[in-house]
Amino acid sequence: MKPLNKIKLLAGSAAGSAMLIATRAYGQSNAGVETANENSLKKIQPTNAAAGNLPDYIKNILNTLIIVAGVVSVLVIVIGGIRYALAQGDEKNVKSAKDTILFAIIGLVISLLAFSIVNYVITSLF
Repeated sequence: MKPLNKIKLLAGSAAGSAMLIATRAYGQSNAGVETANENSLKKIQPTNAAAGNLPDYIKNILNTLIIVAGVVSVLVIVIGGIRYALAQGDEKNVKSAKDTILFAIIGLVISLLAFSIVNYVITSLF
């Protein structure tokens, strides 16, 4: 398998894991699922987002998307670092790798700011 394909596979796996973690963190995956208790089966109470609270639902969706964008930014930083290491002094490739890292860092900062802004606006308005 080519090194670039391995990186793409790793990036896809990390993005999928981040989405799974984000949905579990916000309680979206357990809404309405029945689980076995010691004595009986009880239905898990839905979260506010599943119960119809629109601001929380929007906040959870936006936060999940922002988390995915942050994970992608970190992966692009890693890919840029690998490209920088493999450039072997070629000025064109070094500049391209540095630009990739710079733009990924800018994307990561924007993702962090967006996360803060979304949470502040949603909590202060509703």
